[in-house]
Amino acid sequence: MQGGSHQQRPLQPLGDVLHLVFDTDKDGKVSLDEVQLQINTLTMLVAGAEGQQGEDYRRILSGVKAAAPTIFDLLDGDSDQRLTAKELSYATKFEDSLKIKRDGRGGGMRDFIREIFTTLDTSEDDELTAGEILAGCKSDEVITHLSKKLHELFPIRKSPGDLEGFVRSTIESLGGNALDEASVIEGIKWIDADADGIVQRSEVGRYYKTAAMKFVELSKQVRQIGPMFAMFGGMDGMQGGGPGSSEL
Repeated sequence: MQGGSHQQRPLQPLGDVLHLVFDTDKDGKVSLDEVQLQINTLTMLVAGAEGQQGEDYRRILSGVKAAAPTIFDLLDGDSDQRLTAKELSYATKFEDSLKIKRDGRGGGMRDFIREIFTTLDTSEDDELTAGEILAGCKSDEVITHLSKKLHELFPIRKSPGDLEGFVRSTIESLGGNALDEASVIEGIKWIDADADGIVQRSEVGRYYKTAAMKFVELSKQVRQIGPMFAMFGGMDGMQGGGPGSSEL
């Protein structure tokens, strides 16, 4: 060793850190109640964060909280209402799928997003109309095809058929056959940058790039502070007032 320098330890994988943070009773499995409790705690921690970064954190956590039950069900491969470390390891796989490879190619998730766009773009003009999106949402063939592609990327369930059921139920929870073109136009406003009621391939690409970068950045911060957050018993412990700190 030279000059007493210490080599920085590599960060733990995202899935391992999430399991550590969410498993509050340390029984080896994570319940949805534990997930929601820790998300609420993290939300309180960033409540006072200022500037654009603070707004980004709050928006991301709000989205995570809303999607938590759906994501939990997706990861819960054996449907026992508890997530194991192995099931949460798919969070690591998801993060890896967002990263740009050394040869400059995108990860598997970018390819999957492109597959979704190409499948829905029946006119092959690099634009998605509300009609094309609506037709895709109602098509058994489209759901089956995309479920197979998703299963190739993330074999969370035993077969694509099992994942197809999840994809179908997710679409139904968003409106399913009750969707109409007006509701689709309303639903795509968040990605329709020029507000023309049509989603261009370039709009999807720009949004994906931004969202992927933010997720990877947030993941790195979670991997950095997560172990300490779990060690000190959440927010109370980190502020010095919780049961975790009383034992130090």
